[in-house]
Amino acid sequence: VMFYVGAGSVNETGAEAGIAHFLEHMSVNGSTNFPADTMIPLMARLGIAFGRDQNASTGFTGTTFRLDMTEVTPQKLDLAMKWMRDIADGLTLAQTDVDKERGVILSEYNESRDPQRDVQLKIMQFLGPTLRVAQRDPIGTRESISRFSAGDLRAYYERWYRPQGSAVIIVGDGSNAEFRQRIEQTFSNWRNPRPAPPPVDLGRLDPRRPTSVLAITEPRAPQLVQVCRGRDRDPPQREGVVTRVRDFSNFLWMGALQ
Repeated sequence: VMFYVGAGSVNETGAEAGIAHFLEHMSVNGSTNFPADTMIPLMARLGIAFGRDQNASTGFTGTTFRLDMTEVTPQKLDLAMKWMRDIADGLTLAQTDVDKERGVILSEYNESRDPQRDVQLKIMQFLGPTLRVAQRDPIGTRESISRFSAGDLRAYYERWYRPQGSAVIIVGDGSNAEFRQRIEQTFSNWRNPRPAPPPVDLGRLDPRRPTSVLAITEPRAPQLVQVCRGRDRDPPQREGVVTRVRDFSNFLWMGALQ
C-alpha cells in the first residue's frame, strides 16, 4: 500500500528547508488512531518491520509512504488504511514528539554529509542556479532541522497536504473492486478547508547563459570532469518497446563509456 502526497522540498520556503522530510518522520509519531510510541510496536506484532516493510521517502515534488504486508487480511488492510488516512489529516504533531524525532533526523543528516554528496550539491546549484530544486535539498540544513517547532510543521502540513495531487495505490492478492472500495471509503471525505496556495514557481533555465566553469577542490571525492549543454525538451512519447530498447541501448553505451 502506497500513499503519495504531492508535497516535497520544492514546496518549502527558504526558512523551511527540510521541513517536508521532517514531517515525513512524524507520520509514526502520533496521530488520530495511533498515539505516540504505539505505531511501530503494533506493526511489529503483525510481522511488519519498521524501515524494511514500513517506510517513507521525501523527494523534490512529493512524499511517499509505503507499507508492505506479507499477506492481505482484513485486519492488515484496516491498519494500512487507518495509517494512510491519519497521514492525510490526522497527525498530532506534539512538540514533545517533534523534539524526540529531531535527534533521529540530525543523525540522518550527518550520515548524508560526505564529500561526494557535497560536490553533487555544488554541481546541481551551478547547473541550475535559477531552479528551485537546486536550492531545496530534501534533507534540509542542520540549522533548520535544529529549530523547527510543532507549529512550523503544522503550518506546512495544513498548507500542502491536500487530496489534489495525492494518490493511493494498492497492489496485492485481492479484488480490484474491494481495494477501490476501501480507498474510497477511507479518503472520499478528505478535505482541506484552507485556501490552496499558489503553484510553486520551479524556475527556468536560461538558454542564453554563457559558457561558465565550476572548479571544486575536494581531495576526498572522486575526480570528475563534466560537460553540460542545454537543449530542447524531448517530445512526449508513449512508453513501450521502442522507448525501452532506446533507454537500454543508452544505458549500455553509458556503462561502456564510464
